Amino acid sequence: MVTYAVVDQDAPAGWQADVASVMSQLHAATGLNLVDAGTFAHKAQVPASVDITISWVPALPATSDDVGLTTYYYINDPRYTPELTRADVQLLGTLHAGGGPGGELPVLLHEMGHAVGLGHAPGQPEVMNPYDHGFTRYQPGDLEGLRLVGASQGCYGFYQP
Repeated sequence: MVTYAVVDQDAPAGWQADVASVMSQLHAATGLNLVDAGTFAHKAQVPASVDITISWVPALPATSDDVGLTTYYYINDPRYTPELTRADVQLLGTLHAGGGPGGELPVLLHEMGHAVGLGHAPGQPEVMNPYDHGFTRYQPGDLEGLRLVGASQGCYGFYQP
């Protein structure tokens, strides 16, 4: 089970449909049980036990063209396979709900891909390309990557301490 919470401060109207779409796509592609831990007004209200936090921010600390950022935490012990323990997904608050230019759905798909363990796929026509191609669904290469990090490949203990 992977829990996620949403901090809706600065979120665009209609964000709920985008989050639901992404979680449904991730579940179908990975088999991971994604459980909604609730919606909160402020990040400080999110329980410490939540695995993934999604929020919208006025600005991101990276370069000026970034519209999303995922910070993830993992156990990196050389005796074991690295294991994700928590992720914070931040979306630029100026994005609007849905797809298309300036839409949050493609960015949320991309950042949640990082949150479950995917890296970038440069030069590929995929959601995980570092440049937004406006996809509103995971593409074949993305789906294969998600399958490989998913429950059917033994990642059923994902996000477990």
